[in-house]
Amino acid sequence: MGYPLLSYFFSSVAVGLIIIILLGFSFIYTFFTDEFHNSNKNAKYDYGIILGAAVWSKNKPSPIFSGRIEKGAELFKKGIIRKIQLTGGNAPGELSEAKAAANYLSTNHNIPKPNILIEEKTSTTNEQIRFIKNIVMNEKKSEKFIIISDQFHLKRVEEMIDFYNLNADVISSNYKLNMQKSFYYRFRDCISLVMFWFFAI
Repeated sequence: MGYPLLSYFFSSVAVGLIIIILLGFSFIYTFFTDEFHNSNKNAKYDYGIILGAAVWSKNKPSPIFSGRIEKGAELFKKGIIRKIQLTGGNAPGELSEAKAAANYLSTNHNIPKPNILIEEKTSTTNEQIRFIKNIVMNEKKSEKFIIISDQFHLKRVEEMIDFYNLNADVISSNYKLNMQKSFYYRFRDCISLVMFWFFAI
């Protein structure tokens, strides 16, 4: 009876070690992104994609989401992007992430509404990247995209861009997290990155 239990114990330890090593690798991997920098003044994009994030009470974008929106407005005003594509759905009875972002852009930056596009059906990063892929495939377009998110999130976005074979770059917002929050969000994203590697979700 002892041998099966011992075998089960060592197998569990081995699996646990593999998971820890994999998470450790993915955590470190999230720091290595090929991010676009504003010093590249000749770069132009047809669309800046702002990935959705939490909306707080009174339909106010969370600080993280506001940082992404501010970066999108900055790129638009500098002429780096022609249009802003907002993504993100909503919980029942709430304003969608995309509409909350559109209101923010109109109120705080006076960006013309024809330059703001809204998508309200997606709820995950993977769905949002697939949405961009569908634009390219369904409309047979060859536009170039730049995807705006947070630094801790960009590596997973890059992996999805490669997976869906998109012509897109990434750039982080200017919003800064403290060390504790940065560790929390990066660790959470490294788990999501592993899930994407294994299950494409």
